Amino acid sequence: MNTNRTNTAHFPRIYRTSFAALLIFCAAPGIAWAQPAPAPVLVKATDANGRSTLGELKTDEGDTLELLDLKTGKKATFQKSTLNDLRKGITEKEAAETIGLPEFLVWRVRRVIPSGVSTGKIIQVDASSIYVNLGSSAGVEGGQELLVYRGAGELKNPDTGEVLGTQRRLVAKVTVTESKEKVSRVKLAGDLEIELKVGDDVQLSKKAKPIAILPFVDLNGDVRAGSKKLEEDLTTGLAQGGVSVVERTFLSKVLNELGLQNTKLFDPDKAQRVGKQLGAYAVLVGTMSGSGYRSEANLRLVKVETGEILFATRQNGPALGPIVGPGTEAVVISVESSGRSTIRSGAVNGVDWVRLFDGKTLNGWATPDSGDWQVTADGAISNNGSRGHLFTQKSYANFEIRMEIKLSPQANASLHIRSRGNWPARSSYAIKANLDRALPLTGSIVKITYPNSKYKWERLVGIQTEYGRPNEWFTLHIIAIANRIVVRINDSIVADYVDTNNPLLSGILGFYQERRGATVLFRNSMIKALADDNALALAQAKSALP
Repeated sequence: MNTNRTNTAHFPRIYRTSFAALLIFCAAPGIAWAQPAPAPVLVKATDANGRSTLGELKTDEGDTLELLDLKTGKKATFQKSTLNDLRKGITEKEAAETIGLPEFLVWRVRRVIPSGVSTGKIIQVDASSIYVNLGSSAGVEGGQELLVYRGAGELKNPDTGEVLGTQRRLVAKVTVTESKEKVSRVKLAGDLEIELKVGDDVQLSKKAKPIAILPFVDLNGDVRAGSKKLEEDLTTGLAQGGVSVVERTFLSKVLNELGLQNTKLFDPDKAQRVGKQLGAYAVLVGTMSGSGYRSEANLRLVKVETGEILFATRQNGPALGPIVGPGTEAVVISVESSGRSTIRSGAVNGVDWVRLFDGKTLNGWATPDSGDWQVTADGAISNNGSRGHLFTQKSYANFEIRMEIKLSPQANASLHIRSRGNWPARSSYAIKANLDRALPLTGSIVKITYPNSKYKWERLVGIQTEYGRPNEWFTLHIIAIANRIVVRINDSIVADYVDTNNPLLSGILGFYQERRGATVLFRNSMIKALADDNALALAQAKSALP
């Protein structure tokens, strides 16, 4: 027989009880901790006009269908009898492909973390316990303080008697002692003897904690252009959806303080450690790998308090693109004497990758003809359906250049390198970006010269295989050292040519779109200027060469 006894004399009146009563409560069939939420049912509804909505099923009663639109985060209601098509059981992979990975991740995050100030009710009060219908799914954790409010009457217009609202008064504060998914046990803060009532309002005394997004890195621990763009799009989407995100500069500061500024791969333990220092509710961490016009994103959302993985997902991601920063190293914006803004992003083999334009303007570029070049809202360079050239003002000899390109079906574009001479008689190598099989395909190398002032066009390398697809991004990577030009598309080598006939050894860079009405987009354009010494340049570019 257990002879240990608990002295209850110091407890407030509402906590005094017998052990038998506590057993009866715990065994009561109508009360149980909430089970994990069931997996969401994803539905694609297509209306009579052919417009489709992909959403999480909320209500399906009779002819009424209510979805939470995954793309907008808003509720959408349909009459099923008016729909052209209704598909249930859409997979998460299909959902991510349909609405886009950033929008899919916003939905996943919002499903499992609280946002705003959570409110609830006291659902049970007895001599031993107080329970509220707020739990971990609402951001409630052990040790947190909740405010208890009680209605104090209606607020009426004295002239009309119209009820304008209700008045609440703060009656108590309680502290969370145990928290499950949807229910928490609380106790009165202090030694107050307030008689709490079922139905009293409760709310967190503070806003929900933010989440932190750690850098998504490749398997070498480097930040790539595609993963950085995903982070930025996700941050914007979460903020627009009412979810607070830790500000990037504060994140960098904490990483420095913890000595993790050069940490490349974050496991859940490190992510949890960072999250606690940031005061975050959860941390999103992961890697992106692969090659070509797609990558594979492996991401996890880790709850800081417990280390629990709130969700893990593996989805197709964007093309990785060039390296824009090793690990978590800061990216510094600077302005050259020419006025051209560049972003320097950490040394690679002793040399730096530098952005060719600032993502907002065309400063440092020139249009010698009628090309209507513009910067799009998401930072890409577009020719806006016109025909024309766009050239840099700086000359390069040995270099690597990487960029992502998207072509409309009829687009015929080129990247000109080592271009020199007076416009329009300007010699250059043209690396083709083209999907029309009647012309040199993407990756082909063409040489344009003007011997004796006469135009000469030579196909040095003719690619027969189609690389890239219409209206999809692909990566073009060129290495030019001395008289050798190597072309990689989506990380595959498609051309390796040595020009022995009066090679062009230096010059400016340029974009060209030939067909009016077609569209070409260039983004994440970066260059790495290599040493003038050819042997040293070869060593610097060793990892990119065959």
